[in-house]
Amino acid sequence: MLDNKTGYVLGATINKWVNVMVLPQPDFENVKFRFTYRITESVNSFEEIMHPVVRNVLRSKNWKMPINIATMAQLPGRSGLGSSSAFTVAFLAALDTIQNGKNITEEKRFELAREAVYVERILLNEAGGIQDQNQASFGGFRLYEFKGNEHSNHVIGNSEFFDYLSNALVLIATGGGRDSNKFAIQTKERLKEIKKIKILDELSLLTFEVAEKLKNILDMRSGLIILGESINEAWKMKVELSGHESTQVDELLEFGIKYGAFGAKLCGAGGSGFAAFLVEPEKKPEFLSYFDDSDVIDVSLTNNGVQAGDYFDDKN
Repeated sequence: MLDNKTGYVLGATINKWVNVMVLPQPDFENVKFRFTYRITESVNSFEEIMHPVVRNVLRSKNWKMPINIATMAQLPGRSGLGSSSAFTVAFLAALDTIQNGKNITEEKRFELAREAVYVERILLNEAGGIQDQNQASFGGFRLYEFKGNEHSNHVIGNSEFFDYLSNALVLIATGGGRDSNKFAIQTKERLKEIKKIKILDELSLLTFEVAEKLKNILDMRSGLIILGESINEAWKMKVELSGHESTQVDELLEFGIKYGAFGAKLCGAGGSGFAAFLVEPEKKPEFLSYFDDSDVIDVSLTNNGVQAGDYFDDKN
């Protein structure tokens, strides 16, 4: 029997990366901390760092080592693709690597996900879910189960279906950024209504049932139809939960369904970002011809979660 106090998320990671590099700051530098992103911050105390994630992570660890931090991403933030949580997970992993080496075990992935949730939901008091942090940690196409403070997950489907799903995925830019935190706060307020809580339970049940159907799927096209139809049903529930209103996005999703997509949804919380479609791989070229090339994101799925690169120690 499904426990309605258990939450389920079915998600996949794409081959777009947030890269974070952390190196010891040379002794001759006149600042202890440097962080380069869209600006460069050079300070002598982590309390002076403006970036909230970096400042709070270093504070929570009472970090002593002078470090130089830099980050670059293949996709912009505020796009609904989990880039903010990917940065948090990657930054935590980079700090762990500089201290303990680059071996990221399964246990370490759980630890990084939990720590990233703590940073974003507790230290920063940001509204939202806890799926992005887990997906950034583990990667692949997985069912995530959340019950209280316990997180677990397992891979869904076989490698053949994973490849088929990867070839079926289409991402289309809708234009503009979104404030996911503001949107999540609004959704949280709406969830105080009993009717909305019931929808959330139905959404969790739908996710679990779809994952069960896809566990041992053999017919790739049938699996894609099952997943696509469930995405459409889940999207309707999410619209009711959040009070989402965006004529432009709704028209885009309806357009995609009309021209061959089995499933369509807006990624993330908020009113813009990227629309995801599931299209039969052999029909994908024709489907893409209906969109402006500049709006199409070349993307595929990846089994990789957070990865640790080489740490270059000048003593070795």
